[in-house]
Amino acid sequence: MDSFGSRLKSLRTEAKLTQEELVNQINSTFDLKINKGMVSKWESDKVEPRVNVVIALASVFHVSLDFLLGLDYNSSSIFERQSEYEIDKSDLELLIASLENSLCLAKKIASKKNT
Repeated sequence: MDSFGSRLKSLRTEAKLTQEELVNQINSTFDLKINKGMVSKWESDKVEPRVNVVIALASVFHVSLDFLLGLDYNSSSIFERQSEYEIDKSDLELLIASLENSLCLAKKIASKKNT
């Protein structure tokens, strides 16, 4: 299975983007504050990006989160239906809030089971 970093680097190079161009696109589109060094660390699998950044990356490259995270190996159908996966800033914020709430709830449930 490909690592997250190798998938990210492959998508970036296929899109003919430098790390700096990717950073500029993400920061301007999603109002994030990432830098080229962070992209380098992600691509080399030294660190993993936060959930909101992974969502932004999937949107930029028009791939599913499953594909980007290595849970799905087929990206061709995603590219054919790319308009379904485009997400604006307000939808991204709602999605992030929903994921964070779900994660918080799952952690609470897990901690209750362990006590």
